Amino acid sequence: AFLFWLLYRTRTGRAFRAIAEDPAGARLAGIPLLKTGFMSYALTGVLGGITAVLMSVLLGSASAGLGDQLGHKVLAVSIIAGLGNLKGGLVAGLLLGILEALIQGYLAGSWSNAIAFVIMLVVILIKPRGIFGSRL
Repeated sequence: AFLFWLLYRTRTGRAFRAIAEDPAGARLAGIPLLKTGFMSYALTGVLGGITAVLMSVLLGSASAGLGDQLGHKVLAVSIIAGLGNLKGGLVAGLLLGILEALIQGYLAGSWSNAIAFVIMLVVILIKPRGIFGSRL
């Protein structure tokens, strides 16, 4: 919810989206590219740090490879949904999570990553821009 609010309801979010769409046009509109780029990297670092702390508290330990499996699932969900589509990513993430939970009742837990990547490959073959993706 915070990320949706930031990207769609604030001036900074509009600047982030403008730079992502058309950096030259954003520069012509008066958006400082360097400052806004640094802000996006800083925000990404802060959100990544918060996520790492919460994951380590949840798991009871921390290591360098803590988010590897989660990162792979995020990659699969963003490709399934269509890159750059936040609402589609939310829907795809929820559906993939429900599907994995249902499948784990019948197969070993180690198959959950394989299922995500099989679905991702099928989506890439059928609809290369993702399920919710649009033409650029």
